[in-house]
Amino acid sequence: MIKLPGSPTPDRAAEIASQLEFLRKFDTTRIAATLMVSIMTAVFLPLWIVLLFLGIDYLFEAAGFRLLDRLDPDREPARYRLMLLTVFLMESSYLIPAVIIWHGDNTYCKAVAVGLVCMTLFQLASVRAIHLPIGVMGILGVVVTAGIGNAVYWLQRGDAAGLAASSFAVLGTSYYALAAMRSNHMLHRDLLRSERAAAAANQAKGRFVAQISHELRT
Repeated sequence: MIKLPGSPTPDRAAEIASQLEFLRKFDTTRIAATLMVSIMTAVFLPLWIVLLFLGIDYLFEAAGFRLLDRLDPDREPARYRLMLLTVFLMESSYLIPAVIIWHGDNTYCKAVAVGLVCMTLFQLASVRAIHLPIGVMGILGVVVTAGIGNAVYWLQRGDAAGLAASSFAVLGTSYYALAAMRSNHMLHRDLLRSERAAAAANQAKGRFVAQISHELRT
């Protein structure tokens, strides 16, 4: 399990079930956003490249949803690790078109690529924060993919200063997204605990009322 220093250790199976339910609520929004990004990237890239990575992204996302369904990490550790790997691959494939655009010579290429990276980090910090390792693997996919693409770009030009400055920007933005993600994770964790405590209290109340009713009848 990927765990940040000082992070809590709640019921992972309950977190994963809550994460899957939360993601399903935003299915339409996520699909629409992905299609919008694809249209934007198609302005700068051949259509076949856009469709290729769009298909790969949806393939890994579908696999991730299937692996998340009724997943208990303690009973199925191999399935859990495979699910985390699909998250990494999904975010990497989603970001590759942005990395390719970054290498372009068009005036607007850099702005679009940076915007896509920031959108991806924002989406991870806000939507995939219930089960923290899922979000962390997503951010890791962004850092690795953007980092490699950025390094290739500046090394080809022999610009060490550009490489250092842009790498610092990628890491700094990713660290901020990670901090925001952890904050959202703690809010979701506290909400989940409150809901479970309320459910337990209702069950206890029901048992108490049933017992009293039984005593009165007898």
